[in-house]
Amino acid sequence: MKDRPSLAVFTEASRKIGTGHLMESLNVVKSARKSGMDVELWVNRSSPGPILDKIPFSYGTFSDVHGVVNVLKAKKFDVAVFNLRRINNSALRDLPGTGLKTLCIDELGGRTLDCDAIVNPLIVSKYRRYPASGRKARLYAGADYLAISPKFAEANDRRRAFKGVIREVSVSMGGADRSGATLNIIDALSGWRKEVRKNIILGAAFPFFSQLKRVEKVLGRLNFKIYRNVKNVVPLFLKSDVVFTAGGNTLYELACLGVPAVVLYEDEHERESGLAFQRRGFGACLGKGANVKKERILAGLDKFDDPAVRKSHAIKGKELVDGRGAERILCIIKGLSKND
Repeated sequence: MKDRPSLAVFTEASRKIGTGHLMESLNVVKSARKSGMDVELWVNRSSPGPILDKIPFSYGTFSDVHGVVNVLKAKKFDVAVFNLRRINNSALRDLPGTGLKTLCIDELGGRTLDCDAIVNPLIVSKYRRYPASGRKARLYAGADYLAISPKFAEANDRRRAFKGVIREVSVSMGGADRSGATLNIIDALSGWRKEVRKNIILGAAFPFFSQLKRVEKVLGRLNFKIYRNVKNVVPLFLKSDVVFTAGGNTLYELACLGVPAVVLYEDEHERESGLAFQRRGFGACLGKGANVKKERILAGLDKFDDPAVRKSHAIKGKELVDGRGAERILCIIKGLSKND
């Protein structure tokens, strides 16, 4: 084993799948670098420019899984981490290099993964099933293993005040929001309580930005404010009484902060995550984001006017997510690097 274990992290982002995999991977890379590991990040070449611009350090690119294999043939690493929507198991079987350890960060399950360890951060158990293979991977599952920014963990112990009715609402529907749920929510909120501040937080790959930009002044008169490519969203979330989200990583982040969430999902696994959190006492899952009617959106907000309800959701959320997933993943990686 080398004095400084080496790590390669392969991830992806797109307008279709959003930026969650990339953001998780950046948090793992930052944590590994801080600990003294030699780390290289690799991102799919087809990622939209605005997404790649969010990466704060140098990185390599790959075109497909065969490109990943070529990278690992050319370089020697102790551990390779794959954080992709659907890693091809044939690529895992073909990975070269004696002693190379592999970790897959996966969220959908239901297939064999020939690797040394699997991290699945979803709280929905049905997505954490992996048929056995000849190579026995150790599974680390649940919200304890979601690699969100350490800024959320720092705020996890912070006490929040719960007084009066809703005064500030935020909308944060992920890095892409390909279905335009944000527009549906804005339409619902446009005639609702002008005195309430409404923050619209747009991801790097939001496809309808120019459409919103054209009506920004009109929205401003209705107490909306548009934010794009926010580097640190924690202060905005902490000021909010309620936040609309799609049910991906942002839902976990809000739980960590103790900020009540209204879920308008995009994909099926987001629906199930939203309902799973709701059953555990955090958040309200209303339906598919682009289709939910105005009346249902506003009714979903009404229940959070009661500060006692907001406080109850905050307590439950913090119990579910502590924000220290990147630290735990780093411990797994270090354990793999020491296991020659």
